[in-house]
Amino acid sequence: MRPIALFARRDLVIPLVLAALLLAVRLAGPRDMECGGDQAKTAQYVLYAWNTGHLLVPLEKGEKLPTKPPLAVWVALASARLAGDPSELALWMPSVLEGLLLVLFTVLLARRLAPPPVPLLAGLAVAGNLVFVQTATILRPDMLHALLVLLAVGAALRALDGEGRRWGILSFFWLGLAVLAKGPAALVFGGAAVVPFALLRRDRPSLRRLSPGPGGAVLLLVVLAWAVPAFLQKGDALVRTMVTGELTRHAVGARQPIYQYLFIFPGRFLPWVFALPFGLALAGRARKADPSFRLGLPLCWFAGGFLAMSLFSSKRADYLLPLLPAAAVLSGAAIARLRRAVPLALAGFLLFLAGLVVVDHVIPERFREPGRIKGFVERVREAVPRDRPLLVYRTGSGANVVLYYLRRSKRPSRLPEVEEAVRERGTAYVLTNPRGEREIAGAGIPVRRLLEVERGSRGPPYFLLRAGR
Repeated sequence: MRPIALFARRDLVIPLVLAALLLAVRLAGPRDMECGGDQAKTAQYVLYAWNTGHLLVPLEKGEKLPTKPPLAVWVALASARLAGDPSELALWMPSVLEGLLLVLFTVLLARRLAPPPVPLLAGLAVAGNLVFVQTATILRPDMLHALLVLLAVGAALRALDGEGRRWGILSFFWLGLAVLAKGPAALVFGGAAVVPFALLRRDRPSLRRLSPGPGGAVLLLVVLAWAVPAFLQKGDALVRTMVTGELTRHAVGARQPIYQYLFIFPGRFLPWVFALPFGLALAGRARKADPSFRLGLPLCWFAGGFLAMSLFSSKRADYLLPLLPAAAVLSGAAIARLRRAVPLALAGFLLFLAGLVVVDHVIPERFREPGRIKGFVERVREAVPRDRPLLVYRTGSGANVVLYYLRRSKRPSRLPEVEEAVRERGTAYVLTNPRGEREIAGAGIPVRRLLEVERGSRGPPYFLLRAGR
């Protein structure tokens, strides 16, 4: 019993400790809200709720409707409330904790599917890959979405194993929350994992243990508890933004090749991707040797989810994050067939950690350009007199980043507002870009550059102008 007890302890502790170390290294690197996709837009939603107290439908820059349900925004706002300030670390911390929980529950799920050392290897495969480290250290709903899908699949497995119908209802509850985190894609991942798994085991009666009637009612109740008052408040505009806009655009918009994920996913699942094909083949052969077909769950989850998402027109690596636990279990099962599997996996993890340290701390800053906007905004604050307002005008794609560091949740100013400020006070301070500078000067207002920051590949430079006399 002692070796089993030893595995039971270390298969949780080792992945969690190494994941925490890896995420700490990532957070300590030179980075800011401009790194990592749309996180500055999510930060705008949080700031709007922070500044106004309006939680039901947070807005971007005080005017644009959200493209996704607000559960992740609420979680980030709760973290900011606990910290007392919507700082970067406070907004990143929920994703960090969700990432650690993703590692934990992947190990617990792997324990039910395969013997040691597969749970340990699965935990290492989740914690030590590129997409996990990137997503667990930014402000986006993807990590919360992946965690809730994992919880739903784990609860469904317990229901299929006959541990009580309450687990089936709980599975639908987690799926409902996952829909509130990022939309109906959660239903695709959950259905692709559970239904084919039960059918391949030739155990259709087990699907009744999921309590689809009561469970579906719980799922609808969770989703409609937000959707009904939200759509009543914002009307057709919210429907157009979320359903006919965002959802339709990703489903049937500008089509990318159906095979594109075959090139996207391997690069994001480094360094464990080499083992995944062997894991898929191992799970396929296990159906004949194992009547319970336990590895069939991650096989159906990964293959079904991968195929379903490939049919959508829009394709991005973070869309596949809910498949990470399934890929980790399959990879762990494949590596476990090798001799000295655990030392090999640990060596791979430490190599990945060393690579991350090089990328985040050794590569010169001029190649990454982090923190420039944050530092520039701090200098702007110091340069603008306290009795004069600071206007933000024509900041383009970086507007959300600028406004976040100014702690503002309202739209940038328009040219008539700049002109009015100059007429009333004689002088206005304006943070803008070259286009904005030309437009202000073209309106007959004298301008003088006080500060400037180059943005490199992220767009044109920003200026702090003194407009007027």
